[in-house]
Amino acid sequence: ARARWQAGGGGTGRRWGGEVTYGGTGEGGRCCAVVMDVYSRMIVGGQSATHMRTDLVLDTRRMAWGTRSAGTQQVRA
Repeated sequence: ARARWQAGGGGTGRRWGGEVTYGGTGEGGRCCAVVMDVYSRMIVGGQSATHMRTDLVLDTRRMAWGTRSAGTQQVRA
């Protein structure tokens, strides 16, 4: 299952893209949510969990907002 979204205009910190992906394993599954600054192609937020609930995406967006407020740091998921 995949979900994608984009928000904002052009320029660094103004347009983000995101994806939520689920991957099954022999021991269960794992979900990964990532937010990328489309202009700089920098990953600005990322989370991994065993569930695909709304809080996974919201936590990832909060991480991205925190990175944006702190400057141009790269965050690795």
